[in-house]
Amino acid sequence: MLPTNAAAKSTARVTLKKRWPAAIAVSLILLIVFIIEIYFQQLVLIIAKGDYVWSPLQPQNIIYLNQWSNVLATVVSTLFCFTITFPLVLGVLRWFWRTTGGADDSVGGVFYYFSSRNNYLLSVKVFWGFFWRAVAVMAVAFLPYVIVYVATSPEVYALFGKSIPLGISSLSSIADFLIVLGLVGLIAFIIRYYLVPSILFWDETVSVHDAFKYSAVVSNGSKGAYFYFVISFIGWFVLSMLAVPLLFTVPYFLASVTVFSRYVINHYQRMQNIASQSKF
Repeated sequence: MLPTNAAAKSTARVTLKKRWPAAIAVSLILLIVFIIEIYFQQLVLIIAKGDYVWSPLQPQNIIYLNQWSNVLATVVSTLFCFTITFPLVLGVLRWFWRTTGGADDSVGGVFYYFSSRNNYLLSVKVFWGFFWRAVAVMAVAFLPYVIVYVATSPEVYALFGKSIPLGISSLSSIADFLIVLGLVGLIAFIIRYYLVPSILFWDETVSVHDAFKYSAVVSNGSKGAYFYFVISFIGWFVLSMLAVPLLFTVPYFLASVTVFSRYVINHYQRMQNIASQSKF
């Protein structure tokens, strides 16, 4: 049986009961790095004289990469995330995984993936695994939107000294629908891999390639539950816009997500054991 939202959240609160100061400190480190990344992006934009840094979280805005300055700013920002932010994020998730499992790691444990060459390369492989899959899916999911955008763009027709045909211009009305459709497709695919970090924490001998493969299998049947679980924090996310609640929301959310993931993996293992025993 999959975990209920209430059970995962309750377990997270119990495991954090004596570790709130450390959990808050870990979350502050994460938030500070995010803030540094934002300021770094702005600095790159100023130097490159750009006006936009593209993010996979806004795939429909890839059209803004029509300026070399925006391309440069996006590449540099991605490298910052690739080399600094993501290894830290993975380290934070590992800290919460171990903490909710009963470990008593120090706050410095968030820098685990900076502690050795092998650990750092592992985090890079995980980032790359998510990155190329996301880019490949976006190329397919947002292709209809890109086609409509190009077909209804005045600038494209101006290159040939023509205006947009009346029948073609009417297609622009479906652009927003195609964006939403693309986002749904992207989320539906990427959510298959929500267990990748947890699988790597659960068994540190598993390769990154196998972690993605196992996640696609283990998450089957729980993707909808996980999506609903994340959405159930929407009230906390809104409240966190006041900044101060972040000190509670971030550790609470991260602990809850790791507990939920642990339950799903354990449930899958139990089902596999039962299936194996029933064969004899």
